[in-house]
Amino acid sequence: MSKSELIDAYLSGAITRRSFVQGLTALGVSASTAGAYAVALRPATAQAVDDLYDFYPDPTPPVQPQCLPKKRAKKAKHCRNGGYARFCFESQRECIRFVKRHDKN
Repeated sequence: MSKSELIDAYLSGAITRRSFVQGLTALGVSASTAGAYAVALRPATAQAVDDLYDFYPDPTPPVQPQCLPKKRAKKAKHCRNGGYARFCFESQRECIRFVKRHDKN
């Protein structure tokens, strides 16, 4: 059986994963490469089952936005056109109120 015939048989479900890997190694493919083929080409029935990795939470924490210190918002124009988000204000109105409250004039 050729490599392409093995792949077709595995994708159609005619042979098991073990038979697929054994067939590839008999054709001279290394065991690790044959295992990688088996994972990459698993049949549609196996793909319907959730991956093992879906059961574990993502180990990386979400990235928090980097904000400029609120005291650096010194003029109302710094709050306009989405600028309030750079200072982590919830809204443009909140940013402008902060600027007016802390105006040094």
